[in-house]
Amino acid sequence: MVYLDNAATTPMDEEVVGRVNESMRDIFANSGTRYRIGLDAKRLIEKSTESIAEYLGIPSTHRILFTSGGTESNNLFIKGLCFPDKKTAFLGLEHPSITESLAFLQQFGNEPFSLLPFQTEGRLDLNSVSTLKEK
Repeated sequence: MVYLDNAATTPMDEEVVGRVNESMRDIFANSGTRYRIGLDAKRLIEKSTESIAEYLGIPSTHRILFTSGGTESNNLFIKGLCFPDKKTAFLGLEHPSITESLAFLQQFGNEPFSLLPFQTEGRLDLNSVSTLKEK
């Protein structure tokens, strides 16, 4: 089979599948509880987070947030990034999870962003970027 929807999800490496199965079977408890298996789950999450941070070169002074996927991540990013005292620019061709979050902010009169126009072939209009930069 040829799978062509990797933007939505992608097949997992067999080692990852094995680790996920193992943790779901053996360390399935709520990581927010205080009993042994819950504490084991919390330690596994913390250890995994540290491994990911180390692999990505993220300093221990920073935080890693886990979400259910790209749409939730984009929503969290947009709604957390856009404050009235900051100006952010987005390309008008963004994914709906970006444009819908921006529309949500607009509903409440919060528009600390600009949508950059693009040319018909999908390229960024560099003149508009220069104009925006001057503002």
